[in-house]
Amino acid sequence: MKKTENEMPNVCEKRWLTKKELASYLGFSTRFVDQSIRPYLREYRPNQHGGRKILFSRDEVDALISGSAI
Repeated sequence: MKKTENEMPNVCEKRWLTKKELASYLGFSTRFVDQSIRPYLREYRPNQHGGRKILFSRDEVDALISGSAI
């Protein structure tokens, strides 16, 4: 079976989420994530030499949502 472009991987099983996956996981738009949620989360850049990819820890997202700090 071929994977389509619109098919997102199961983000509930992933430890690290991109901004688009984070928005899908929370049910918000990427703009809302940028403006309201991203300031409260640490960002991880897998490429430390100026790479553009930014990842968020799903554990930290879950802690933020439940109200407890890590």
